[in-house]
Amino acid sequence: MLLKEADAVLLINEPSRDLYRKAYPDIDVTDPRFHVVPNGVDIASFQRQWPRPAAYGDRPVAAYVGVAPVDWELVLACAERFEGVDFHIAIPDARLDARTLERIGARANVFHCSGIPPDEVPSWVTNCDVSIVPYAEGSYLHVARLHGKLLQSMAARRPIVAFNLTAELEEHGVAVAADHQQFLQKMARALDDGPRDYPVDLDALDWRPIQDAVAERLGLTMVNHGA
Repeated sequence: MLLKEADAVLLINEPSRDLYRKAYPDIDVTDPRFHVVPNGVDIASFQRQWPRPAAYGDRPVAAYVGVAPVDWELVLACAERFEGVDFHIAIPDARLDARTLERIGARANVFHCSGIPPDEVPSWVTNCDVSIVPYAEGSYLHVARLHGKLLQSMAARRPIVAFNLTAELEEHGVAVAADHQQFLQKMARALDDGPRDYPVDLDALDWRPIQDAVAERLGLTMVNHGA
């Protein structure tokens, strides 16, 4: 009913349109009311230097901040292999069971928090040494896309090591592992290599002009973008 009555429907990409088409065959998803909003991030926020989060301490940090489930077996294997690195994972508590929490607590270099305020995300991303994206199997639907999590780290020039994402992302500079052993290898390389640039036009993926274009299409006025 909402889809039928809405003045506008915002989709995150074309595959989403296909999902709605299959789920609701009686709705015409090619109707002009359906708009695709491209992925983008506030690039400037991730190119600034922010104060180091107190939680990070003084040791090297590998971090993931998100909502998608992660492969905790992989995270714990990394923590065992790289004892001199602290692994900070910020995801909702609902993604963890009691046994996993117990195993996390047994590792001195694995830290979980149930999420951080949105305005603190740039600080976490820009101050980590390696951005890890260790998705659990099947946890991310549109695996071929440069989604926000990757774009944030690219803007911050953080090396990215990912699991359960398409190997096609390698052409954009993302180190995508096919298995746990390869993840460990790519993780070691990322720690050695340090900050890097990516062959991606980040200016074209800046959220602010995307926001303005969508607002104009919907006949809205954006009063201000914030700081």
